Amino acid sequence: MNENIRKIMEKADMPMWQDEPWGPGPGHVDWQGVDSKCFEVFLHHLINEAVGVVANASTSSAFTSFDQNVVISALANARKDIKNHFGVK
Repeated sequence: MNENIRKIMEKADMPMWQDEPWGPGPGHVDWQGVDSKCFEVFLHHLINEAVGVVANASTSSAFTSFDQNVVISALANARKDIKNHFGVK
């Protein structure tokens, strides 16, 4: 599992399997224990992480062919659009 996703799952308090002999083992989500609130919190953290990736994206190569203000504005709009699309504050 991707370390970033695992950290987001921990933030959302997703129920995880431990070392139960009947389960898939540590590090796997116990989906039976995930309620809608837990899943919603996970998605909010995931979306915020995605928006953070866009916010930190390198735009230096784009500045050679585009106006810097246009690129910055486009990234700001992309962040806002992603959050609005998923209803994240």
